[in-house]
Amino acid sequence: MILVYIQNSETSEKMLQSALNLAKSLDKMPAVLCAPPVSDYEKQLLAEKYASEEIIFFQENVDIQSVADFCEQKEVSFLFLQAMLYKRKSLQKLLNACRNLRIPYLIYRDDFEILKMDKVLVPVNFLEEEIEKAQFASAFGRFCNSEITLLQANDYGSKAANTVARMTELFSKFSFVFRTKGITFNPKNQRSGFVGKSAWRPLCFV
Repeated sequence: MILVYIQNSETSEKMLQSALNLAKSLDKMPAVLCAPPVSDYEKQLLAEKYASEEIIFFQENVDIQSVADFCEQKEVSFLFLQAMLYKRKSLQKLLNACRNLRIPYLIYRDDFEILKMDKVLVPVNFLEEEIEKAQFASAFGRFCNSEITLLQANDYGSKAANTVARMTELFSKFSFVFRTKGITFNPKNQRSGFVGKSAWRPLCFV
C-alpha cells in the first residue's frame, strides 16, 4: 500500500498524483489518510474527484504523531507526507513522527512538481539495518527503472563500505543502473549538501 497523508486537501493534488503514479509502477494499492483539520466534506470531495481511480479513502482522521503506528497496522510500504509549513520546527515535527518508520517516506511540499522516480538516493551509514534499504531501492530499480545512487558515509570506517558492497552485489545481479558516492554526514547539513550541488529534483531518500 502507498499511503498519502493529507493535511490540506486543497493543495494536495500533485502529491496525490505522484502517489498514484508510484502505486501503478510498483503495483501497489494507493490510499489516503487525512489529518484532523480535514473535514468529512473535504474528504468526500476528494473521493469524488478521484472516483475513476482505485483508491482507498480511510474514514478516520489520524494525528501526525500516530501515523507511524497506522502505517505498521496497515502494512504500508511507502508514505507521502504533506508539509504544510516549511520552517525548521514544522519539518522537525514531521521527521520526529517518522522516527520509528521502517519504510521509505517522502515529505512533500505543495510547491513540488509531480514526482519522477528516475533517480533515487540511498544514504548508507554504519548500522547493520541499513542493508534493508536494498530491497526498497531494488523495487525502484526494477519497477521504475530508477538510477540508484548510494551515498556511502565516510564517517564510520569500514561498516558503511561493507554494507554498500553487499548492496552493489545485489544490484549488479539484476543489472540495475547504480553508482556510489562517498559523503560526510555533517550534523549541521547532513544530506542537503549533496543535493544542493546536484541538478536533481527533490526526491525521496530510501
